[in-house]
Amino acid sequence: RLLKSMENEKSDLTSQVANLETQRNSVESSRKKLDAECHQLRDSIEDLEEEKRNADLMTQRANEALHRTQSELAVEQEAKSNQERACQTLTRRIVELESQLEDMEQQARNAGKSKIAALQNKVRQSEQDLDVEIKRRM
Repeated sequence: RLLKSMENEKSDLTSQVANLETQRNSVESSRKKLDAECHQLRDSIEDLEEEKRNADLMTQRANEALHRTQSELAVEQEAKSNQERACQTLTRRIVELESQLEDMEQQARNAGKSKIAALQNKVRQSEQDLDVEIKRRM
């Protein structure tokens, strides 16, 4: 009986050892899978960090380009404003000069008419003087 009991106990222990061995193998297999997944996750994290560095660099470059463009825009807007002021000044000056030209043309026409009238009077006077001279000599 003792022998049978010990054989049963041995059989139970052997069965337990086998179960524990199976569990240990299963745990070892799971550990290897988890190690592999950890390694893949580390690689993925490294890839994501590299992508982030690249994205940060691109963002920095884009910001620099934006600042340059904004500066160029400000310069262009200032130049445009200056040109518009210059154009307005020139337009006012053109209007002033056109007005002066019209006044000068009017003065020249009036002076011309006066000269013509004076010359016509002189011609008439000369004709009268000539007529008088002709009559005197006749």
